[in-house]
Amino acid sequence: MIYQENTAGIVIIGDEILSGRYEDQNSPFLIKELTSQGVSVRYCLTIPDDKEIIAETILEYSRRVTWFFTSGGIGPTPDDITMESIALAFDVPLVTHTEIEERIKKMYGPRCTPGHLRMAQVPEGTLLLKTSRPTVPVLQFRNITIFPGVPEFLRAIFQLIKDRFKGIVNPVTEINLVVDEGEITDFLEETLKSFPELKLGSYPCYTEDDVRVKIVMEHRDQGVLADAQAFILERVGTYVRKE
Repeated sequence: MIYQENTAGIVIIGDEILSGRYEDQNSPFLIKELTSQGVSVRYCLTIPDDKEIIAETILEYSRRVTWFFTSGGIGPTPDDITMESIALAFDVPLVTHTEIEERIKKMYGPRCTPGHLRMAQVPEGTLLLKTSRPTVPVLQFRNITIFPGVPEFLRAIFQLIKDRFKGIVNPVTEINLVVDEGEITDFLEETLKSFPELKLGSYPCYTEDDVRVKIVMEHRDQGVLADAQAFILERVGTYVRKE
C-alpha cells in the first residue's frame, strides 16, 4: 500500500510579532489542530511586513507541502500587504472580488471607506470558499489558505473548514524515564537503526530531585510501534519511572 503523507506549512506575517509587541497565538493553534487531524506540519515561519520577503517565502514553501497557511496582513491599512505579496509571488494581477466587495459594502454601509474596499483586492484566481457561515469570508489561492491575523477570527474560520485538512493519525506511545539523556543515547540510536521509519523524540525535564526523560515514539503501523517499544524497553527498562 502506498502511504501518502499530507503536509502543511505555516507563515505568520507581521512586524508586531517579530518586535515582541504581540505574542503569536496562531501558529500554536494551527499546529495543534492540524497534527490532531494527522497532518504533518513541516514548516512554521514568522516573517516581517516586507513584500519581497513575503512573496519569496510563500512561493518557496507553498510548493513543498500539501497545504499552506498564511496569517496576517489582510486588513485595510498600508501594512496589510499579504494579498499583493501573493500576487507578486505567482505573477498574477490583483483584481476586485465582486462578492467580497459587496459584502464589505453591506457590512460597513455608509461608513465604508476606500480602505475597507481595499480588502476586496485579491490575487486573480482566489476562491471564496462556501461554508456553513456565509458571512465569514474564507479565502483560498491554489493550496494557500489566507487567514487574518486576529486569533479569534482565525480560530473561527479554521473551525469552519478544518475537515478539508485531514491526514492519517499515527499511533503514538510514550515511555517515562528517570535518567540523563546522555546515558541512553546509544540505545535510542540502536532503536532507530532497527526501526528506520520510526519517529522518535527524547524530551528532558530537569527537577530538583532528578532528571526525567519522556521518550515519544510514532509509527503508522501499530505492530511495528509495539515491537519498537519492546525493543527499547529491553535496553532502558531499569530507568522506567515508577509512578
